[in-house]
Amino acid sequence: MTAQSLQVLRDSEQILKPVSPTSRAVINYLRTVYTRFDNTFRHTNRQRFFDLCRDVIDEARPLLQKEPLYQEVKAPCYVFGDLHGNYRDLSYFIDSIITFDDLLYTPCTLLFLGDYVDRGPYGIECVLLLLALKLSRPGQVVLLRGNHEDPLVNGDMGNYGSTSFQSQCIAAFNHKRGMTVWEMFNALIFANLPLAADIDGKIFCAHGGIPRYSGGADTRMEVLRDPNFARLASFSAFDDESTEDMPWMQYACDLCWSDPKEREDTGDMNKYGFAANRRGVGTICFGTTAVDTFLERTGFEYIFRAHQEKSDGLRLSKSARVITIFSTSDYEGHRNGAGVLFVSHTREIRLVIKKAT
Repeated sequence: MTAQSLQVLRDSEQILKPVSPTSRAVINYLRTVYTRFDNTFRHTNRQRFFDLCRDVIDEARPLLQKEPLYQEVKAPCYVFGDLHGNYRDLSYFIDSIITFDDLLYTPCTLLFLGDYVDRGPYGIECVLLLLALKLSRPGQVVLLRGNHEDPLVNGDMGNYGSTSFQSQCIAAFNHKRGMTVWEMFNALIFANLPLAADIDGKIFCAHGGIPRYSGGADTRMEVLRDPNFARLASFSAFDDESTEDMPWMQYACDLCWSDPKEREDTGDMNKYGFAANRRGVGTICFGTTAVDTFLERTGFEYIFRAHQEKSDGLRLSKSARVITIFSTSDYEGHRNGAGVLFVSHTREIRLVIKKAT
């Protein structure tokens, strides 16, 4: 460990902070019931599993409610993209990154860009591990909200079937208790997750992308940093009638649902560099003009985002200023790799890759 790394630990005062007993209990439990060889969990004591979910939610809720919905993160930092219930890959990266099996000795921040649940088999276990890490060292772990941290998405059993988060909660605990756990995670945890962050004031981070701009004074960053930004139960559906939460919902939707425009010669871009997104009503794509304007006005150098599967867990677009990170391999049988980005003290960017198994 370098002198600079030790200074980071001293500055963060992590040495003085005790580990949460709930965090330790969850991590020990997950290690006991998980078998890495065949990637299976054996929850022989369902009451214990349920109690740990409840305990983590009870302890994490007030912690998250105190934190702003826009986070300022300092390098060095590891940045994770979509996880989608892939506990094997999450544990692989965590074991590779954390020194001596404790964040106390890991002088860096872990920044997660959302989409922890749905599609993969272990959404509950992934969220439990992430919240346990958050409770163990709150200042070192930042969990952003993705579009799947929304009950209208992770409760969509029609589209996701048995891989939906709601379905997994019911399967784990029975219908009544499963619905209770699902509702608690959504209302008490996901609704309180931050929507965006930056690294050293130079790298903008969100699950999907940047908020739209429609002319006039550009107040986007002021809105994102507004301490009164609403903590939304959902942002994935828009009613015809306006509500007091509508402006916040549009920002949240843009941050969590938007994508870089693949082709900009299709004639559908507006003069500010935005276009409708095929993902659905109210969603957008952003092009080169939108990226140029946002970076120039905010002073950011890069945009880190997740939200899209990439073959090796990483893709650069818009003149290498937009970097897409995807941290789950073998996604829906596609044989893709997984990636995590590391940003050093000097903002040198390196990629950690896990090949498809």
